[in-house]
Amino acid sequence: MASLRSLMRNIEPSALPRQIMSRLKYRPQAEGFLTTEEKNNEFNDLKSEENTPVISNEIADLTPLKTYCRNCGEMVELNELESELNATRKELEAKKLEVEEIKTKLEDELFERLGTEDEFCSERELLEQEIADLRERNQVLGGEAVWKIEDLENNFRELTDKYENAKEEIGHLKVMLERTVAENAKLRNKESVTDDRVMDILDELEMWKRIAQENAVRRDTSRNILEDETESYENEIKELNEKLMETKKSNEVLSHRVSELEDESCDCGKRYNRARSCELDDSLNSDTIRSKIKTNEILNLENEKQILVLSSELNEVYREHISFQERFSALQELLTTKEKELEDVRNDYESQNIEIQNYKEKNAELKDVILATCQDNAHLKNRLEQQSRDYTELKKKFIVVETETVWLRDALKIVRPSTSTQD
Repeated sequence: MASLRSLMRNIEPSALPRQIMSRLKYRPQAEGFLTTEEKNNEFNDLKSEENTPVISNEIADLTPLKTYCRNCGEMVELNELESELNATRKELEAKKLEVEEIKTKLEDELFERLGTEDEFCSERELLEQEIADLRERNQVLGGEAVWKIEDLENNFRELTDKYENAKEEIGHLKVMLERTVAENAKLRNKESVTDDRVMDILDELEMWKRIAQENAVRRDTSRNILEDETESYENEIKELNEKLMETKKSNEVLSHRVSELEDESCDCGKRYNRARSCELDDSLNSDTIRSKIKTNEILNLENEKQILVLSSELNEVYREHISFQERFSALQELLTTKEKELEDVRNDYESQNIEIQNYKEKNAELKDVILATCQDNAHLKNRLEQQSRDYTELKKKFIVVETETVWLRDALKIVRPSTSTQD
């Protein structure tokens, strides 16, 4: 690059195109180039040096064959200088050819450099525009990041509060769960006890059912026996009543006959008295009267015998009537005792039925209590599962928000130093 710059200094400005020179006018110090005036002055000096001989002021009075060398200061002959000058001219022509080649190369490189410079300028403008846009975006993003960080901090605080509340609620639910577990254990124990009690009650119920069935069988048998006995007693009572009615009728007949015989005996006595009274008056008819008296006495004796027979029969009928009344009263007492026994059996059966019904009601109540406790346990279990799901969701949201806040803080830390360096 140094050799190229030195050669470019020696190039004539007229050899360059006008477009390149016009661009070089606006870039006076770019890429190590000189201005056009400096290049023209330097080129004219070089040309005058090449065309004029090198002779100093000090050797102007010397012979024309010798001269001082301006470079080394020694005396040099002009022939040698001419030969050297010719050699240098040839070299200069060769150099000019090389310079022409280099010019073409440099022109091509210059055009390429100018194109790349234009591209670089456009890219630079684009980059400056992008940098300005990025700064504005950085400022906007910084404001949004600050706002979002504040929002996330508020959300973080809210989520921490929710997390703490969820923790407290979970602790409360754990306490409730422990209580429900203890209550469930108690209820299970009670349920086992109630199951045992229910089994005992069912066994007792079966026993009472068997007893009730046996009592029902005995009641039916006793009822049938009592019905048969009552029917037999009723039949006997009917027979006794019929016999009693017959005896009453016969007693009435006998009493009527006795009254008739008494009336007849009274009539006979009256006749006898009248006959005795008439004995004194009627002595002639004494035999007939005596015969009548005898006949009356015979009739009285017969009537008395009949009265005795009737009285004995009446006594027998009365004794039978009394025995029948005793048997009837005994049968009535037996019937009342059987009815009392039947009523006692009925009362026992009803009390057993009431106890069985009470046992059934208690068993149904226990089943309802057990079912209600099972439903409460299922409801509490579902509520606890829902709370645990809510807790896991809150935990996930908390982790997501925490990671977002960490990312935003890192991004803000990255963005703030870049903005400070750009400023």
